[in-house]
Amino acid sequence: MRRTWGTALALTLTLAAAACGGTDEEPDGPGREAGADFSVTSSLAQLPALDSDAHGANISVADVAAVRAANGLEVPDPADEDAVGDYAIAMTGNDPDAVAMLNPGAISRSSNINDERGRFGFSWLESDRMATVSAPPEEFTWAAYDEPVELAEDLTDTGDGTWSTGSDEDGDLLGRPVQVATDGSEAVTSLSTDSVTDWLAGDAETLADDEPLGAVAGALDDHDVISAYLIRFGGDDGTQSVGVGWTVDDGEPGFVIAYDAGDEDAASAALDRLRADYAEPKVTEHLDVSDVTAQGRTVVVTAIPVEGRVSILLQLLLNFGLPTLP
Repeated sequence: MRRTWGTALALTLTLAAAACGGTDEEPDGPGREAGADFSVTSSLAQLPALDSDAHGANISVADVAAVRAANGLEVPDPADEDAVGDYAIAMTGNDPDAVAMLNPGAISRSSNINDERGRFGFSWLESDRMATVSAPPEEFTWAAYDEPVELAEDLTDTGDGTWSTGSDEDGDLLGRPVQVATDGSEAVTSLSTDSVTDWLAGDAETLADDEPLGAVAGALDDHDVISAYLIRFGGDDGTQSVGVGWTVDDGEPGFVIAYDAGDEDAASAALDRLRADYAEPKVTEHLDVSDVTAQGRTVVVTAIPVEGRVSILLQLLLNFGLPTLP
């Protein structure tokens, strides 16, 4: 499975670059998450299910308010450009003093609040919670705020409760129009009108229905992560998933890595190899590993950063620096 995992992961990341405490219950309809506690599992319920022929997907979810609080931040005054820039640097883990981080929304062209406000009327950086998926050609981002969302004046009403940027200047990185919808204090952006209307209707399948992703999400939720990055990919052995998450305990950062092995026997069989791989110097120079355990059908690794930025975990994942399932 090692070659399959690496090859599929590479394909997933290449396609994405080209385009630019859980619950067992899946809520229904827009507004379904307002006021609810964050979990990776419930965040997946905000994202549309993937097409059966999708090669892979990159998913980012976050309790944005918790990340903000952990880093001792408040949403900056948009008129203070220096504060806006410093805020984005810290929230995305690129400040050496940051203890928590999140990954930008799929359709974001930058991590600048003012840029997104100008295009859509709102920015995921000032939200309370967010979830985003990139599965080319589809991209979809959901965010929940503490107040009702107001749309930018330049958006075009396309009917059925949806709006569109409608221009290359305000579209995504490739100039494609972005579709927008709001419901109270929630907002979504997508490259697909159907995905937006389905979200408004609240009756479509979601990524919460994806079994491998659900297993990884549940494992991350069991460790109380406040943000996470998951990858779903298809290989010769079927659909597989891996996810990394960030925790904060008494002001100190922690990492969780969860692998979906497919079943409990496979998870138990992978333990010895993964424990040996996580003891290798190329890993231990970055991660101080606490434990490698089987948790149902998943293998879960807990660690803390040796030194440097909390973004090192995401860098290791995306640059094939983390061990893979044997």
